[in-house]
Amino acid sequence: MLNTTSIEAVKRHFDKYFNKIHQKNAQSSIQILIDSEKLDFQYNYSSEDSNQPFHIASIGKMFTATLIMILIERNSLSLHDPISNYFTNIELENLFIFKDKDYMKEVTVEQLLAHTSGIGDYFEDPVNLGSPMSKLIVSESEKKWTPYELVEFTRKRQKAAGIPGKVFHYSDTGYILIGLIIEKVSGKPFHENLHDEIFTPLGMQDSYMLFYSEPKNPLQKFQKIWLNGTDVKDFQSLSVDWSGGGIISTPNDLLSFNRAFREGRLFHEEKIQFMEKIQT
Repeated sequence: MLNTTSIEAVKRHFDKYFNKIHQKNAQSSIQILIDSEKLDFQYNYSSEDSNQPFHIASIGKMFTATLIMILIERNSLSLHDPISNYFTNIELENLFIFKDKDYMKEVTVEQLLAHTSGIGDYFEDPVNLGSPMSKLIVSESEKKWTPYELVEFTRKRQKAAGIPGKVFHYSDTGYILIGLIIEKVSGKPFHENLHDEIFTPLGMQDSYMLFYSEPKNPLQKFQKIWLNGTDVKDFQSLSVDWSGGGIISTPNDLLSFNRAFREGRLFHEEKIQFMEKIQT
């Protein structure tokens, strides 16, 4: 445990450090929240409004994986289930073909979670037709992407990265499929699962799914989002994230989630180790 003098010294050091970073990147906002019960240390830094909502991007994958774990504990599905149990052949067509062999029947839920299914990534992988997604988000700002359109993007414009279980390849497309599995198994939309299973029980009243829901507290403007020098915060095309990271949240809400996650209040603690392994 730190003494009072040490705590104040650390806070001054942090303030100086983050102020320097913000001065170099004045275009962007910075929010830092540290709360350590073990060290009895709390620190909060914000270059703008404190606890301002922001787009959490791929941190959202942790929420998606948590929903899967909750469903597993209810015996609604298994990590080892082939995803072909939940999709038709047409839905999986041309997503898992590698060196002329189709592996769609071999892909499991666990492989999607762990980014080892071999599926391409609509967000960053190269394309063999048209513009990459990073450019489309800016050039087609009014486009609102549906989950199935995101999967279709990979199906028609990209190639599989490897054999399921034999390669690690980070994939937003894989997490879109997980979101669709959650909807199929639960019988309700992905965003409702987030609110019913996580946001509401944990009192995360500033958190919601962009384009799909609203927070319990009144809506606030969220921080700017920069993509290749363009602020895309108000673009409809930001809908490309969905179950791969389309959540708006705050530092305080994320701290509530992290505490519940670590304390085993969302699912049994033995699953935390697996969760830590698959999140990158």
